[in-house]
Amino acid sequence: MVLLAALGMIDAALAGFRASSGRNGRIRRRAADLRAARRGVLPGVFVLATSAAVALVVLGAADDRGTRYAELDAAAWRMLAVLLPYAGIVAVSMLCYLAGSFRLATFAILAGLGPLTMVRPLLVVGGVVAAGWATPAGAAVAATAGSGILLVEPYVHRRWYRTPI
Repeated sequence: MVLLAALGMIDAALAGFRASSGRNGRIRRRAADLRAARRGVLPGVFVLATSAAVALVVLGAADDRGTRYAELDAAAWRMLAVLLPYAGIVAVSMLCYLAGSFRLATFAILAGLGPLTMVRPLLVVGGVVAAGWATPAGAAVAATAGSGILLVEPYVHRRWYRTPI
């Protein structure tokens, strides 16, 4: 579950970055990019805390907490099975974007990061469905996490980037 939480926080930071990208024509934008990532992390922490609270309520309401914990753990691993391949491809694309030459960075955006951003909501929904497939407890926690993480980018966009810089 720690891996899933880490993945969610990284996704929240990248959501902040996506909300600000293309809004500033400066060449050196490292400070702006880091600020945007921090802006995504803040609501990501809220999503993580809300998901953890739902998990604790679901766990606390169970007659057999050991069995319920095993169900939640299995649900988290099913969600990771859907999301980790995507996260790996995004990580490789981000490395090419950040550390590569201008041409490699452009290729990483066109072939990797652009299309992957478009399929991200479908993969998050797929992860939620996979997590909740065998247990309603897993479905409740996964739906909270999935819907929350999909709302981070629109929130950051509306909160800080509604008007052009």
